[in-house]
Amino acid sequence: QRLGPWTNQVRLKCQLRLDGSGKKRRKAATTANSVHVDVVGVDAGTLDDKTGEMVFKSYDEDTFSLTWANSIEWRQRSDGLRVTHKSYGTLRIALPWWFPLPDSMVKATVGSVTAYMLRDGQSK
Repeated sequence: QRLGPWTNQVRLKCQLRLDGSGKKRRKAATTANSVHVDVVGVDAGTLDDKTGEMVFKSYDEDTFSLTWANSIEWRQRSDGLRVTHKSYGTLRIALPWWFPLPDSMVKATVGSVTAYMLRDGQSK
């Protein structure tokens, strides 16, 4: 993704879990299936001007961390299929004490850039 003069990509390392397989739920008279996709790591990539290839870097969890849990559950009901999607995430970036911008500006910028990158990645 092009962001100003830089080309960047984010590589998410994910863990996939499948649950259900039509198991009956105790509280419901319907069967449920689900899939969970958890982000367990993230690497930031920048374009190497000499080779034209993306170079990815992992960061220490004390300076940058992203956790993100997603789940989709579906169950067949007498009135049709019910699908529920849940998503929860946190992003942590440690800035040095001397960083020249106010926290509110950094938070707004990082939030909008992250949202843009995620939307763009999902559209591909």
